[in-house]
Amino acid sequence: MPKRTIVVATENSKAVSFFSEYFRDTASIPTVIRDRHDFAELAACRPEVVFIESDWVNREIAAQLKRFAGQDSSFKCFGLGTGAEGAYEWSGILSFPIDQEELIRVVFPAFTLPNPVKVLVVDDEPGILKLVYDFFTLQKQPKFEVFKAADGLEGFKQVKEHHPHCLILDLKMPVRSGIRLYRDLIVSGLKIPTVIFIDTSASDDIQQIRSLGNPVFLEKGGTQGSMPEVMAVVQKLVIFS
Repeated sequence: MPKRTIVVATENSKAVSFFSEYFRDTASIPTVIRDRHDFAELAACRPEVVFIESDWVNREIAAQLKRFAGQDSSFKCFGLGTGAEGAYEWSGILSFPIDQEELIRVVFPAFTLPNPVKVLVVDDEPGILKLVYDFFTLQKQPKFEVFKAADGLEGFKQVKEHHPHCLILDLKMPVRSGIRLYRDLIVSGLKIPTVIFIDTSASDDIQQIRSLGNPVFLEKGGTQGSMPEVMAVVQKLVIFS
């Protein structure tokens, strides 16, 4: 999925902090507008996704949002806060305080994902490969196709063959490590949205990887209960990176 032009328009500082942090590890870093009088200046940037405080939406701003929608059939606009009903034909409504669970429930369904979403998981632990494969392939909405590799060398071959939308990567593997695989992909121009499993001893590895790109780091849980979080991150990356 392409990088998206996102606008967050609200005076609510906690909401601004939430969105800035949430999108930090995607390719879609939001533009923040804190004053409704500045919203009209966005006409030139033609945002693809807008999160706007519903109290801001007067006749002029509603007309501007409709122009954005007329210019781009995939335009999405989400109302923030109470009183959003009836102010505009929203793609969804989020209440204050904004939280991740509600965002996933309201925002994700508004976007069309690839069918299926292709995920490559690279890990030398058979149990992790099976856990991720079983969880993702059981999902019906969205539907996933999962490819597996037990080391970085095989992972690179799978990337070239299957062109995954997202990569789930372990760091410490034989033959070719996760760090080397990630570096090889970047050098080859293959910038794939990536989730990297880490443990408590990975601080030096994280710094090294941060010098190459901006993946999402998740603690390696290895349990069924950790999989919904992994899936939510994969969906976020596919939609917004």
